Amino acid sequence: MLFRSIRPILFMTSQKEQAILDLRFIVNDSPTVFTFATRYYNATRAGLSRSEKNELGGFEIDIDLSLVIQLYADFISVNVTPPAVGSNVIVASVTYEVARIQDDEFGVARRLDLKSLAR
Repeated sequence: MLFRSIRPILFMTSQKEQAILDLRFIVNDSPTVFTFATRYYNATRAGLSRSEKNELGGFEIDIDLSLVIQLYADFISVNVTPPAVGSNVIVASVTYEVARIQDDEFGVARRLDLKSLAR
């Protein structure tokens, strides 16, 4: 943690540049490959925050997997449209639909909450 806190001061990087570097390190440390629009991308699995919807006949858990993608590095910087709500992605041969998205404050990362289509 100490290295992360002094790096912007020593190398004069902006918070956005630091966030890009940090996310790249995290994704490279524990990558999860996913397919979107016939291309392969690296992401990292996020802590799953499951929620339950009260449906007719009981509760339904609506999120099966959460990924954090490199929004800036993989999509914005190369003018490619990133996954949005309703898009399909494939992770480990399982097709998921993007149920929710959440972007970080710098536009560097996007959390994808995914729902399996195999239900």
